[in-house]
Amino acid sequence: MRADDTVLPITIQCSPSSVVLHAVRSGDWLTVHADIPYSVVNTDTVVLIAPKGSPLEAFATFDDDRGNLVAKFKMSDLKLLLDVEAKTNELTLAGCTKDGDTFAGSDTVRIVK
Repeated sequence: MRADDTVLPITIQCSPSSVVLHAVRSGDWLTVHADIPYSVVNTDTVVLIAPKGSPLEAFATFDDDRGNLVAKFKMSDLKLLLDVEAKTNELTLAGCTKDGDTFAGSDTVRIVK
């Protein structure tokens, strides 16, 4: 990121929108759909920021049928970064474009114990 840049706001949607803690299995995924064109994203920089711990690197990124960014994260890794005592957690998808600009957007997921 260049020092003089501001963060480009994006809209994201997390799927599923609820995390059932006792039901998380090793093969489960959190999929994040973003409204930024996949073609402008430096996919090596895409991370998910949760309430606890370090940013979680995307396991996979690809474009949807509209050409926008989709990122997948292992639910078993994400579960370790959630505030499990809260009813909801805000998750932020962030990264850089190929031009070096930073983008970020947030969505809230419900936590089910």
